[in-house]
Amino acid sequence: MIRLQHLVLLVVTILVIAGCGKGGSEDTVKMEEPELKRYPVKSGIIEYEYTGDAVGTQKLIFDQWGYYEAREDHYTMKIQGQENKVNTLSIQANDVSYQIDLDKKEGTKMKNPVQDMIKQIAEGLTEEQKKNLGEQMLIRMGGKKTGTEEFLGRECTTYDFMGSTMYVWNGLSLKSLVNMMGVKMAITAKSVETDIDIPASAFEPPPDVKIKDMSESGMPNPHGTPDQGGEEKGDAQN
Repeated sequence: MIRLQHLVLLVVTILVIAGCGKGGSEDTVKMEEPELKRYPVKSGIIEYEYTGDAVGTQKLIFDQWGYYEAREDHYTMKIQGQENKVNTLSIQANDVSYQIDLDKKEGTKMKNPVQDMIKQIAEGLTEEQKKNLGEQMLIRMGGKKTGTEEFLGRECTTYDFMGSTMYVWNGLSLKSLVNMMGVKMAITAKSVETDIDIPASAFEPPPDVKIKDMSESGMPNPHGTPDQGGEEKGDAQN
């Protein structure tokens, strides 16, 4: 039987693919317009709701065509009669990635692989395909187009992916229906705002979170002390 934590990880991985700090200044993120864009939309905020075997909310904030992204999850998932509570924050800030447990007030900092992934996926694509690399990433990972359907007033492309049905608009999942290994759940966008100003602080870890820098070592030390090349910090730093 699949262990609970493994099943939770698999389901969460699907929802993240389907790709709010506090404090800091209210300046916006500034970077030159990239040649390759993860999303054709420059910035936005999407509020989601979990229903079914998972109940809760998700908030996605992105800027600079997806090179900056913060995804905050708060939900309870029921699997095999057990409840698993999730309160996490995932941040991609250009070349840096943070994974944060908001309950434990701790997280990790690593090199963000998205830029390298975008470059690899773009190789061999037509100019038209390059306009929506978010969907090309989904296709490369095994997503199969099944049609189109309107949702929240937007024409979405529907995909079958790892036991889920996804409604994708401009590389962004607006609705995911998961039915796998006895788990049935949905994550549905309730509101979508695009092309808006996003404060740079949205892509910074909360100041009360302890961040372990694994940018060099790549692996945490099981004894809780920094690895060679790693650094444990009480205050988050970029």
